[in-house]
Order: sequence, then structure tokens, then C-alpha cells
Amino acid sequence: GDWTEFELLTIPHNNRPVVNIADQTVEINTSLDISTAISVTDDDGDNISRYIIKDATSPNSFYVNGINVDATNNYEFNASELNTLRVKGDPSVSSQTLQIRAYDGLEYGGWT
Repeated sequence: GDWTEFELLTIPHNNRPVVNIADQTVEINTSLDISTAISVTDDDGDNISRYIIKDATSPNSFYVNGINVDATNNYEFNASELNTLRVKGDPSVSSQTLQIRAYDGLEYGGWT
């Protein structure tokens, strides 16, 4: 039969965003603003639009907009709310592992 033409468009691979934050120290039952300790790099220069936070051991460690959020099964919030992110030291443990990752409009990066 006759030849059919089509155009094949290629798009560059998306580099997922990477969240950077150093270990933090907070007193028991005290909250700490960690928003300024968080930085994100995205090699594509994509804008970060969302974050997910997670705390597998204690549901009451994160605060967003002054409201305690249950992050045991992930809690997603807008990037515009990052400046309100706080953590609270849990009285039942001496060390907590909290996680965060960022969304660049295409993909979430890995957990930090």
C-alpha cells in the first residue's frame, strides 16, 4: 500500500527533584520550624508544586499551617505551605525518622 507519514516527537528525560535537609534536634513536646532547613534541587529547573511528608512511627509529629497532621500514611500539601511546616518532638521516642519528598509537576522525587 501507500506510505503513511508520521512525526515522532521526543521529550527529554525528567530529572526528579531531590529534597535536602540535615538531621534536626528538637526537645520533647517542642515544635521546630524546619521549613528553612529544607532545600530542593531539580536539574530541569521545574517548579516544585507539592510535597508529601511521612512519619511511620508517630502520627503527631508534623504541623502544616499550625494544624497537627497525621502523616503515618503520607500527607500531601501544596508547596506554598512549606513555610508553615513544623515538627514536634515525640515524648515516646528518643529518635524519629521523618520523611519528605517533592513533586515537580511530573514526578515525585525519592524520600529524604
